[in-house]
Amino acid sequence: MNRRRFLLISGSGLLVLGGGGLFWRFAREIPAALPGIHFDHIARDMTGVAVVGQAWLEQHDDTDPHQVLLDNLALSAEHEMEFSDLVATLGERIEHDLAGHGLFKHEGWWLSQTEAALAALHVKLLGEDASHPDEPGFEQAGEGRLLRIQGQAPTKLVPGEPLAHPGLPENVISFETAQRPPSRLVFFVQGHRLHISPRSNGFSVQLIDVILDDIARAGGSVALWLYDPVAQRRQQVGTLTVTEAVPDQAGFCAPADWGERETVAGEPFNEQPDGASAFWILVDCFPDDTVVVFDGVELPTTLQADEGLITARMPDPTLIEIPGEYALELLDRKSGAVEPVGQFRVREP
Repeated sequence: MNRRRFLLISGSGLLVLGGGGLFWRFAREIPAALPGIHFDHIARDMTGVAVVGQAWLEQHDDTDPHQVLLDNLALSAEHEMEFSDLVATLGERIEHDLAGHGLFKHEGWWLSQTEAALAALHVKLLGEDASHPDEPGFEQAGEGRLLRIQGQAPTKLVPGEPLAHPGLPENVISFETAQRPPSRLVFFVQGHRLHISPRSNGFSVQLIDVILDDIARAGGSVALWLYDPVAQRRQQVGTLTVTEAVPDQAGFCAPADWGERETVAGEPFNEQPDGASAFWILVDCFPDDTVVVFDGVELPTTLQADEGLITARMPDPTLIEIPGEYALELLDRKSGAVEPVGQFRVREP
């Protein structure tokens, strides 16, 4: 591993240290104050430190960076001190860390634990506004594989509807990968830069409404990218396809055939062992709550969805005692939807 320091202590204060990593500067006059206030001033002025700060927080769960800094510099939280004195103490501690007495290992580098704790404080203070390393090279970055992607869900977006998939929170895309992704990777879609939430076998990304609106306006299949700011490489990890809402398939298909279609008044048709008459109807799709209705009377109905068959018994012979034509219909009890089947004819004897 390589050692790197990001804070340069000089007689004028804390200065920029050139290179390709984290940068910050601090040269203005600050009056005497409690150490915590000085730490906050320093942390807020840091730039490009969000990645290291977040990594430190992930490795030090429930640890307060303020307290770590006080402990590392052997300072009391209750006693005011001059900013210049704190800077001098800070410089000594960083040298001590980098000599091997307090190293924070991150992405192939040995950093000062004290510097990393300041970066973590920056993240805690600024949240989503924390400063990331400059990334002007996303559009120019070469393409290459960063992760082996094994799955993505969901893959489609219906405009005006939340992004949804069973088992996932609303408006979240989840990716399955062959290994845990490093936390430094950045997700890009339609020019928006997003943090990833890594896990042992993948990562997820939360998309806010304004991003979903941009994707919907773009239409078609929108590319989803991961970007590695260290390797300056990007990989398309999937697409999100904008699609129209799927029509409700719970309704009726048109009946393909049916019978019997007529009888003589008072005589059973398609007679069953118990003497009841019976209808059969061939129809490819129908709701689960379908019943057969004869002239406004619901009949005992049997649904055989796998075979596209509906049968219904007519146990009451008085329904066919009077000659005429009677409507035969399918009724969805749940929605009230009706699908006409045909006219059943009762002939004169």
